[in-house]
Amino acid sequence: MTSNLKGHDSTGREFTSPEELWAVEADEDGKHGNWYNKAVSYWDKQEASYNGVLGGYGYTSDLDIRDSRALLLK
Repeated sequence: MTSNLKGHDSTGREFTSPEELWAVEADEDGKHGNWYNKAVSYWDKQEASYNGVLGGYGYTSDLDIRDSRALLLK
């Protein structure tokens, strides 16, 4: 199944589909161990909290909540 989702990786390379990304990220054996190892390495360096998971946005103010709620109700 081919998708028409486009995107960029963390280095700015553009991919026309998830399949293209996976083909580029495949190891010599066709698997994705290096890709997963990089992901684990990244998460090992993050704080084990909402703040760490959300990239520094672990706090939401009352104004953010109010405005988000108003947007969702539209």
